[in-house]
Amino acid sequence: MLHHGATPRYVDREGWTLRVFRLVGDGENLDVADLMQVRATQTVDIHCVTLGKADTTWTGAPWRESLSPTSDQAEATAVMVHCGQGYTTNIALDVLDDDDTMLAYAWRASRWS
Repeated sequence: MLHHGATPRYVDREGWTLRVFRLVGDGENLDVADLMQVRATQTVDIHCVTLGKADTTWTGAPWRESLSPTSDQAEATAVMVHCGQGYTTNIALDVLDDDDTMLAYAWRASRWS
């Protein structure tokens, strides 16, 4: 997913959290350690208008194992993402529900900064 504005820098990972809201229940707060408990690495082809094609290796938390809706969320059809700088977007659950979908936190073995 592309993002809007300047690339955020998270120097203090200890203060970073991901807030997950759900249709039913209170949701949850995940920190960096929570996300890194379940890890996956994959290499994918990225096609960029300005840089051409490149194989890129990503590491992250697999969607199905860490963030996918629970059985009591059957009515959910999309995920609403609230990002830095006020940017929001939605992603259909049928798009996210794939073997290679992840919330990436490392690229080329370099952790986020």
